[in-house]
Amino acid sequence: MTESASLMKRLTGKHVLFSLLGFFALVIGMNAVMATIAIRSFDGRVEPNAYRDGLAFNKRIGAARQAAELGWDMTAAIAAERITLTLLGPGGIALSGADVKGMLWRPTAKGMDQRLAFHSIGNGVYEADMQSGLSGRWDLRLVVRRGDDQVTFRREVMLGNVGR
Repeated sequence: MTESASLMKRLTGKHVLFSLLGFFALVIGMNAVMATIAIRSFDGRVEPNAYRDGLAFNKRIGAARQAAELGWDMTAAIAAERITLTLLGPGGIALSGADVKGMLWRPTAKGMDQRLAFHSIGNGVYEADMQSGLSGRWDLRLVVRRGDDQVTFRREVMLGNVGR
């Protein structure tokens, strides 16, 4: 008996059937795993202008670079219906006398954005009132001007009793 004849006797219809079933089970299983990972990692953001936003990404990088060059930093604290910002200049010195404009932007729903009117309460601290009852993930977008300098800050914030 030759080697090819021996191989033909060992390869039966059952072998071919189980090989094909195993292959497709592996493909379907991997598709299910990948779909599950994709669904669990989707944060709900919908970008209708993704191409334009992608082109604007360089502007955001430039704004972050400008903030770093100026040495400006911002921290935000949210309590009840108020946002409190602390703006610091080079060396951690309070950044007073700035004009701060802001917006709470809801990435997952249109028409919920809210403009914020910040006023200085001294020593680099600025406050703005916001609408009550807001919850979920929001983007805090700020434009800070002082003299000829302008910096844009963006931070993701969680509002309300999310996940309780």
